[in-house]
Amino acid sequence: QQSQILLDYSDYASQPGPIVVDNKGRLYLAVDQGILVVETPNRVLGRVTLTNVTDPIVSMTLGEDRFLYIATKDALYRLKTKSGPMEFPKGLVVKM
Repeated sequence: QQSQILLDYSDYASQPGPIVVDNKGRLYLAVDQGILVVETPNRVLGRVTLTNVTDPIVSMTLGEDRFLYIATKDALYRLKTKSGPMEFPKGLVVKM
């Protein structure tokens, strides 16, 4: 099966950054000076500009409390979202 380009975000970022997926399937991509919110394929819903974040984003996670936690090399920020994290099935049994 061939891979598919979901979004060319080179207009938004000089280098790739962390990506988080919410429970509605939206992607949160760390880009230069903010977070790009994307519905695939190739539909940018918006961009959140983080004016007080001056260092590159090194990590992101979406918590059960519906906050997007954003880490740089020196600080941790949080941003309220309307969606929670992507849900994974629980109690799976792996057959050997």
